[in-house]
Parts: sequence; C-alpha cells; structure tokens
Amino acid sequence: MLVLSTDGVHIHSRIFMLVPSTEGVHIHSSSFMLAWSTEGVHIHSSSFMLALSTGGVHIHSSSFMLALSTEGLHIHSSSFMLALSTGGVHIHSSSFMLALSTEGAYT
Repeated sequence: MLVLSTDGVHIHSRIFMLVPSTEGVHIHSSSFMLAWSTEGVHIHSSSFMLALSTGGVHIHSSSFMLALSTEGLHIHSSSFMLALSTGGVHIHSSSFMLALSTEGAYT
C-alpha cells in the first residue's frame, strides 16, 4: 500500500497505492494510485491516477488521469486526462483531454 524510499523505487508486477521517492520511481506492469519523485517517474504498462515529478515523467503504454512535471512529459501510447509541464509535453499515439506546457507540446 505504501512505499517510501530515498534511493529510488523499482517495481515489477506490483499493485501500489502510494509511492514517494527522492531518487526516482521506475515501474513495470504495475497499477498505482499516486507516485511522486524528485528525480523522475518512468512507467511501463501501468495504470496511474496521479504522477508528480521534478525530474520528468516518462510513460509507455499507460493510462493516466493527471501528470505534473517540471522537467517535461514524454508519453508513448497513453491515455491522459490532464498533463501539465514546465519542460514541454512530447506525445506519441496518445489520447489527451488537456495538455499544458510552458515549452511546447509535440504530438
């Protein structure tokens, strides 16, 4: 339900509700409700409700409701409801409801 880490979180095939980390979160085939990191969030084949990062959010084949980043969002084959970034939004084959960026959006 809860994972706290100062050296990063690397998860394979797990179901979590909350994951905070100061060194980054790397997730494969997991279902999350909330993930935040000061070094970035990297997700493969995961379902998220909320992702917060000061180091960027990189997502492959994921479904998100909300993603916030100060270093940009990089998304492949994902479905988002809201994406906010101060470092740009880069999207491949995704369905978005709203994407906001201070450095541009690339689709």
